[in-house]
Amino acid sequence: MLDPLKLSASSKVLEVGCGTGRDSFRIARRLGKDGVFFLQDISPKMVEKTKWLFQNTFTKKYDIACEVNCFISNATNLPFPDRYFDSVFHFVGFNNFGDQKGTLEEFCRLTKKWGRLVYGLK
Repeated sequence: MLDPLKLSASSKVLEVGCGTGRDSFRIARRLGKDGVFFLQDISPKMVEKTKWLFQNTFTKKYDIACEVNCFISNATNLPFPDRYFDSVFHFVGFNNFGDQKGTLEEFCRLTKKWGRLVYGLK
């Protein structure tokens, strides 16, 4: 599910709905020291857990070199300029968003021209 992102070592990536980081460390491992990774969730507890895992487990265990930034927000109003990310990723939970059309429009707004948007439903 990550291959379609076509990540490079220097990609700028957003994961929406990171949860506990189940997929996050897999994405981060594909980025190099010039890569930047933003992890978003609406739940402060999820963001706190993922941040803790990166600081205390993932970075050392998987030799993660990219910059990792965790933040709390709503998926329909993300704090980035247009066309900011090479790749935007969301897996599981899209059907739980109250405004699916608005959320998908937000994902598209953030993705660079010729960038990759990968999301899955459950």
